[in-house]
Amino acid sequence: IEQYHFNNFAEINFSGKGDKGNPLLDVTFDSQHIFDGDIVSSKPDILVTLRDNSKYFALNDSSDILVYVIYPGTTSPILIPYDGSILKFFPADPNNLAHGNVAHAEYKPNFTTDGTYQLLVKDQNHSGNHSSSQNRNESNTFYDYKTSFEVINKPMITNVLNYPNPFTTQTKFVFTI
Repeated sequence: IEQYHFNNFAEINFSGKGDKGNPLLDVTFDSQHIFDGDIVSSKPDILVTLRDNSKYFALNDSSDILVYVIYPGTTSPILIPYDGSILKFFPADPNNLAHGNVAHAEYKPNFTTDGTYQLLVKDQNHSGNHSSSQNRNESNTFYDYKTSFEVINKPMITNVLNYPNPFTTQTKFVFTI
């Protein structure tokens, strides 16, 4: 039995640095990046991909990617719930984080009304970092990504142009279906 116990304790002070890196967000419509205001299908496959460089905290919570839509004629964003069919969440593989910490949200809506829609995405990693460093707000909804797109359900041909114009021996016609 020891006579003195004061020397049986050791104390080492240390501190850890938190994750300050922003995740990367990518949004595609039918596997294509769109410009703001582009015409899209009334039944697009919208894929939201969130990548993070953390090898320790997987993007495995559906609250990491929140999807909102502003419908034509309205001003308030509507949160689209994860239901397993229209909006699905695919978490990052926690056993393979060294090769990629990637989560996906797959949104397959059916836009029946013609008009201009807006898609808003709010994202975050496990440390609460967002892909955007700006505080963006739409009707008291904070978001990191926003794009508008137009849906036209009536079949038609628009924007018929010929190139080059003027021409001498041949021309090409370009149009939007």
